[in-house]
Amino acid sequence: MDCAFKAISDLDKELKFKDTEVCLTNDDKIVIKYDGREDRFDLSELKGAYVEDGVGIGKLILVKKVVRRLRRFTSPRGLLMTLGNWPF
Repeated sequence: MDCAFKAISDLDKELKFKDTEVCLTNDDKIVIKYDGREDRFDLSELKGAYVEDGVGIGKLILVKKVVRRLRRFTSPRGLLMTLGNWPF
């Protein structure tokens, strides 16, 4: 998998210590790896993405065009903060 941008967190969506990897590929997909699983989304499926800020933590929220939350990704160091600036 060829990533144009990759962010790695040591917390999962439930704030447990498990690695989560988010990759923006060169073929316009977002790939999320967690718990030995892999989810793939075309950027065209997404309405947008934003970051919910907290104290020492940032949550990346991906919103599908059907207007529902897909999944939360967290990072205690705010590694995913830069993902909130994608132009959707």
